[in-house]
Amino acid sequence: MRLALRCNLEVQHGIDESFGPLTAIQEAVVSRVLLAIACVTVLGGCGAEPANGPPVTVRDSAGIRIVESATPQWSSESAWVVSPEPQLEIGALDAEEPYQFFRIGDVLQLRDGRIVVANRGSQEVRYFSPDGTHLTSVGGEGEGPGEFRTLRRLFALPGDSILAFDRAKASLFDPSGQFVDSEPTSGTTPTARFENGDLLRFGFAANTDPYALGQSRPDFAVVRWRLDSSATDTIAIVPGGEVYRVERQGGIESYDAPFSREPMVAVRGDGIVTGDGSEFGVAVLDGSGALVSLFRRADIDREVTQTAIDWYEERRLSQATSEQQRQWRRIFSEWTYPERWPAFGRMMVDTEGSIWLESYPVGEALKIWTVLDQTGRWLGEIEMPPDLNVKQITRDAVLGTAVDELGVEFVRLHRLDRGN
Repeated sequence: MRLALRCNLEVQHGIDESFGPLTAIQEAVVSRVLLAIACVTVLGGCGAEPANGPPVTVRDSAGIRIVESATPQWSSESAWVVSPEPQLEIGALDAEEPYQFFRIGDVLQLRDGRIVVANRGSQEVRYFSPDGTHLTSVGGEGEGPGEFRTLRRLFALPGDSILAFDRAKASLFDPSGQFVDSEPTSGTTPTARFENGDLLRFGFAANTDPYALGQSRPDFAVVRWRLDSSATDTIAIVPGGEVYRVERQGGIESYDAPFSREPMVAVRGDGIVTGDGSEFGVAVLDGSGALVSLFRRADIDREVTQTAIDWYEERRLSQATSEQQRQWRRIFSEWTYPERWPAFGRMMVDTEGSIWLESYPVGEALKIWTVLDQTGRWLGEIEMPPDLNVKQITRDAVLGTAVDELGVEFVRLHRLDRGN
């Protein structure tokens, strides 16, 4: 039996994977997505309420639900809180091998409370009990059944089976961790899984030049993908990451542009949420790519001052070798800094459907996440532990990874209290 059948994946879409010219229907979808981004990025646009208006304004515009929040809705009693100390920590410098991690690729918690870790250093998928006790490790480096060369992502399926992806294939493990089957993936790694089993990935949009010189922003295609075939459906076109490319010594050097806006897409049910941090807002699309809602909250001061520029350049130089520092100083003199940095730098959807937006890191700022509920209202802000790289947010926990000053990697679970 094929892996796709074992995972209960259903065929619902099918266009050529080459991202060729768009059909009339797809062009309409693209227009709606770009309009959504434009509405989100123009402060006060698309019927925005003045700053002195009501705390939350909800309206309908041509069938699109627009929710704008001027102030957060949480009170001191109802505010959500993430515990500063982990409720559970897995990992140690001097411990048995299963508790020593190297290059953790992904982490997730199953519905029964077990924690699964993709340890790229050993190309293993490691299972731990809810109290952090190692249960079993599967996989390992190789090309045989259930083995990996470049282990990357994990996805939980109904019943606590696992899909594990490397560049070459997707492997299915049953709830006990036993290998079941695999499918080739042609070097494609998905970023999320839809409710019906389809997968989400990115590709360059048609007519995009991924090697254009100077500062540019190529469009990306957001693609639904059926695992067991080449059938795909481009459901949205979004602005990609801002890059700077320059031709030197017969080749092309490519850099992330300073304070770059990046495409962020998260799956919610059978649809997606997308934004790029141009303003504090996101667009919600259904499974076909039709624009359903726009959610916005009051913006913040994001001016790129000389202080912010100095911080950015110092951070780049501190991570570079002497030769790389010379290259960076040359680049600093060539590119153009934007007037504003992104409102947020990362987006996630928790298991309850709430939308989390992580503040863009500038200077020594704290890790602050804005939370929008399922209806789009701005609930409030949550401070995360400063060293936590969040991987999953459930109803009552935040799961992530951390690295200490010695380079030791940890998996940490922090309690999430959703207030009254």
